[in-house]
Amino acid sequence: MAGFVTPHLTEMVVAIGTKFGKSLAGGGAMTVAAPIKRQALFRWVAPIYSQSRIGYNYMRRMLPPEPFIAKNDSDLTLRFRHTDTIIQCFHGRDAESLEGEGVSGYVIDEAAKMKRAVYDSAKTTTTLTRGPIILMSTPRGKNWFYKKYLEGVEEMARAKFENRPPRMVSLTAMTADNPFVPRESIEEARAKLTARLFRQYYEASFEDDGEVFEGLAYAFGGAVEYSVNETWLAPEHDSNMVFIGADWAKTKDYSCFIALNQDGRMIGYDWFNKMPYPDQVERLYKFIRDVKARSTVEGGPTSVDVLHDQNGVGEAINDIIDATNTYGWRITGLKWGNAEKELLVTGLQLSLDEKQLSLYAWHTLRTEMDSFEVNTSSIGNPIYSAPEGGHDDTVMSLVLANKLYRELRAGFGAVIVADSVNQTLRRIAYSGGQLYEGEVG
Repeated sequence: MAGFVTPHLTEMVVAIGTKFGKSLAGGGAMTVAAPIKRQALFRWVAPIYSQSRIGYNYMRRMLPPEPFIAKNDSDLTLRFRHTDTIIQCFHGRDAESLEGEGVSGYVIDEAAKMKRAVYDSAKTTTTLTRGPIILMSTPRGKNWFYKKYLEGVEEMARAKFENRPPRMVSLTAMTADNPFVPRESIEEARAKLTARLFRQYYEASFEDDGEVFEGLAYAFGGAVEYSVNETWLAPEHDSNMVFIGADWAKTKDYSCFIALNQDGRMIGYDWFNKMPYPDQVERLYKFIRDVKARSTVEGGPTSVDVLHDQNGVGEAINDIIDATNTYGWRITGLKWGNAEKELLVTGLQLSLDEKQLSLYAWHTLRTEMDSFEVNTSSIGNPIYSAPEGGHDDTVMSLVLANKLYRELRAGFGAVIVADSVNQTLRRIAYSGGQLYEGEVG
């Protein structure tokens, strides 16, 4: 990338489509620039350690072998013996770790996934060297990376007006700009993803709201202060029907229950970890009882339905539920692969788009929904998950509750289902034994 070899440039911001090859391009730029500097320090920064290693491995393969280059696979450093110049690969979880001695240049990979403090720390270490900083990332909404991109656009326009070279540039590289990415993979992704997600991931467009979910500000009521409690129940609620999603874990991740009512209102959650399976099941039973007890409807809700994740540890928990559920509650296990998970996430996207959900201002849920991401397989199929090193327990609990909400509120009228190909809504109603179907969205 030209930022390392064009003297007047101090910053380059590149919005890049997925699968374009940004890490390879950034590694190429750094391995070209570093050998011509003496006793210099260059840094590659990625969101987490494993992603830093990807950049390190790219550069290690591009550079000559020993004795020209000293490679340290443990510290992720590359040292040019003839110039004593070093390339260090860092992760951006601790921005303060980047502060210190002067640095001659940075590549900040997946910048939009990191905090602004990472860029700020990098900037302080290049003040004396005037070393360039390359920020490259697939967009993630309109966060600080978007603002830096706009700064570059403004600087380019000002430089053109003043007839001088720009000190900062912003560029866009769509996935289709790389001739080596199969066109059929791009078209497959276009068919699978929502239009907004396709623009963001494949056209490197800066879209409003979170990475995967739109309408979060409306769903959370625009609240600023968020609860950090592990358990919350609405003091009272007028619920005829209750839909609970349950996502299980044992040690590393968290188990989570989220309850919605027939109006799409969130009426409770429970979030915990490091608990034996039988105790988790008893905790679910208590959660159901507590939610029912808060209902202001005479006699309580007419129905309580639970859908739980039967993958992994959920298989053992399902056996415990089968043996201990003497209450007559409808608790159903659901196994899913990537295709089924896509439909679950799509259903939540639709509920948010339609402004059907009213979520409690719970910090953990909002954070996980903001950071929830989609990657694509080699043939363009979307793969939804938490970012590497993150969690999506609350999100998966909500998608399960939402699945029940979208399907079982049919007791009031129509069934709404998600079409996995064009992601439109169809309302299906039965009248006189005849089936009528028409698009409604």
